[in-house]
Amino acid sequence: MSVVILPLHMRADKSPMFKLYTDADLAAMPQAAWIVKGVIPSRGVGAIYGPSRSGKSFLCIDLLAHIAHGARWFGCKVNTRPVVYIPFEGRGGIPRRVQAWQRAHGGSSTDIRFLMDGIDLRKSDHVDELVAQLLAAGAAGAIICIDTLAQAFAGLDENSSQMGAVIEAAEALSTGIGGVAMVVHHTGKDESAGMRGWSGLPAAMDFSIECKFVKSPGAHKDDREFVLAKVKDGEDGRAFRFRLATVMLGRDEDLEQITSLVVEPQAPVTHEEVRQEMAEQHAKTDDFVWTWIRDEVAEGQHPSGNSLNGQRAAKAPHLSQVQLREAIARLLAGNRLAPEGSGKKAWLRAMESSPATPT
Repeated sequence: MSVVILPLHMRADKSPMFKLYTDADLAAMPQAAWIVKGVIPSRGVGAIYGPSRSGKSFLCIDLLAHIAHGARWFGCKVNTRPVVYIPFEGRGGIPRRVQAWQRAHGGSSTDIRFLMDGIDLRKSDHVDELVAQLLAAGAAGAIICIDTLAQAFAGLDENSSQMGAVIEAAEALSTGIGGVAMVVHHTGKDESAGMRGWSGLPAAMDFSIECKFVKSPGAHKDDREFVLAKVKDGEDGRAFRFRLATVMLGRDEDLEQITSLVVEPQAPVTHEEVRQEMAEQHAKTDDFVWTWIRDEVAEGQHPSGNSLNGQRAAKAPHLSQVQLREAIARLLAGNRLAPEGSGKKAWLRAMESSPATPT
């Protein structure tokens, strides 16, 4: 018997192995599906992260409850999905958090399913069993929240490629249920650097949500916000402000109040409010730099942009190099500073008797 070997690019019926799509073909494809429109896709792996006490775990419960009910979340359209929450830390406080959410929402159940038993997500048989149980319970397409990554994968070196095990487990859950696996994670010492640990972690995410305190001028001390740090096929950078409101749940055996917290959305900030906040912040920065230069000159120094930047870590750690440079430029443009000398000997002199910001 002879054997016919076909070229790799041909099939026995001579039909093409691959299809080349036109613009019209692409336009006819289904649009990207969302669980939370513009925030969380219908499938994939994501993260909610932030520093301690930024409200990320409370935000997760609020998010999951809204998904379970199909209720708009911070104005975003929500498609109902089954939801599962796996707390690896702070389990003792979960009942209070749930009760607080119920009270704040007219006694409605969260409709979240909580996995409080021990599970090791590094073991494939545990992951497979969880997927099988969820599918048997009709939870296909669910969103699963793992809180926190550090506790769920304790012992892994967060700064190494060992964290690939986290991605592997999350992807196995997402693929198995045909939905979303979301981890709660922390920022490092430098909060501006994003998620703590291995640099490959952010790149592996389909979406990431950053929780943080609001530090802009005029913000309340309890103001927090979450920012869409990454939205695959969506718009990054959108911010939503919230506070954590205290809810009274009763009294304990010592008649002391039992309380917990719930997420309380704040009104969206308008563009005019943003501009006003920026103007106020710039004014404070300008006054600080003006006073700094005035004092330097009074001490017989010849301050320049370079010399001030060299002292910045010691005298103005709250200012970045860019903020310092921009403040000097504004002060020069407003005739509050005057350049003296030239070339390498150029320096700055304060030209007013007092800062311009009204008291």
